[in-house]
Amino acid sequence: MNHEIPQVRPLTEEEYPLWDAFVDESPQGSIFSKSRYLEIIADASRSWLKIIGYFAHDDLTGGCSFLEKKRGTLGTHAVSGGPGTPFCGLLYNNKDYPQIRKYEVDYNICVNAICDYIKSQRYTSVSISNSPDLRDIRPFLQHGWKERVSYTYYIYLDSFSLANFSSSVKKSIKMAQSKNLSYEKSDDIHSYFHLLTTVFQQHGAHPPFSEVYYEKLLHFFQSTHSGGMRVLKDSSDQLLASYVWIWDNKRAYAWSGGAVLSPDFRDGGANKLMFYTFLEELKEMGFTEVNIMHANTPRLTQFASGFNPELKPYYTIETNRPLASCYQIMKKYMGR
Repeated sequence: MNHEIPQVRPLTEEEYPLWDAFVDESPQGSIFSKSRYLEIIADASRSWLKIIGYFAHDDLTGGCSFLEKKRGTLGTHAVSGGPGTPFCGLLYNNKDYPQIRKYEVDYNICVNAICDYIKSQRYTSVSISNSPDLRDIRPFLQHGWKERVSYTYYIYLDSFSLANFSSSVKKSIKMAQSKNLSYEKSDDIHSYFHLLTTVFQQHGAHPPFSEVYYEKLLHFFQSTHSGGMRVLKDSSDQLLASYVWIWDNKRAYAWSGGAVLSPDFRDGGANKLMFYTFLEELKEMGFTEVNIMHANTPRLTQFASGFNPELKPYYTIETNRPLASCYQIMKKYMGR
């Protein structure tokens, strides 16, 4: 075999440590691309995990994860991440190139090879939600893929200060601080899931996972020192807010959680205090930036923007075979 020819192929489970090391090195890599996280998400969504790698000169320099799911006569659909995963797309080893042309040539070769591999799999549809750090999706568009933009919020902790928050957020936090509330670590997944279910039901929805999978994910985060749960309680030990925050070697993420509707905190003060306190803790832990999500849903955007974050786009790219496109049109026409 000519090792000079770039190769795209699925990784074996024995190669997952190689993938995880690559995730750490890639600018787009995050905890959402870690093999164990993906295995849990695949199991929770009844999908099959496939991680494909792009090898140049025998080195893993690019790749993408896929959760595959068969849907009867509609064939196999593939998504890069799955439920609870905001982005988990293409990773590329963004080396320091002396010239932008050399970088773009090599990057385009990588993307073209991955697109050719995906086409060979004859998926009915493919959806890849990329990291905010993947800014160039042009090669996918040249292959006929469609793009969709989403947004997220970042907070940079080196300039993070209560003084920079909106007046309403500052007022709510200071009022909550005047109460006898306790902020503490927790692993009480049952109480967390009950609170989360209540929050989702208030908006006519359900959590993306069952309690069992939240427990598996929290165990993964805790065992790998990549996340943890924090709770806020009142003086009677009543749970007011509960959050799971996670992190990797690049930043932290406000992953999942919520707050109960309390007569004493109709302004959301308990939730805002929880958020603020965790951000302070992350700063003490040495993190310099936090992806706080919350930028695609109006009610969450209103909450998050009060912390004076920076808005960042990220891109989902999609491709569909004609059968899937017809199905989507029919589904829209029938109002389902």
